[in-house]
Amino acid sequence: MRAQSLIQPPRELNPIGHDSLLAACHQHGVYPVIAREASPEQTIIALVAAGLGCSVLPEAVRNSGYPGVVYRPVGGGRFGITTSSSGRGTPSNRPSVRLFLELFRQPV
Repeated sequence: MRAQSLIQPPRELNPIGHDSLLAACHQHGVYPVIAREASPEQTIIALVAAGLGCSVLPEAVRNSGYPGVVYRPVGGGRFGITTSSSGRGTPSNRPSVRLFLELFRQPV
């Protein structure tokens, strides 16, 4: 299959997501060429709207309102996000922080 022009955030912003995307593409016989790197997501969408390539972005940007940009869901659970939390100090002395961390650790 021919190469597809892709506009993505720089790899250093999310190395695991970047590598997962390329691995999934290769697994399906698609060999994208990263034509441009950009950030934030609104900039990527503007570049897509200008016809410079396509992108794979979180579903949350679906309502960005750029004319001419078409959004298609990627099914099959191929992609996910990694989430982390950070804080200051030890949570053991703060009940609200402990509760947050308990909720954060629960599987989805």
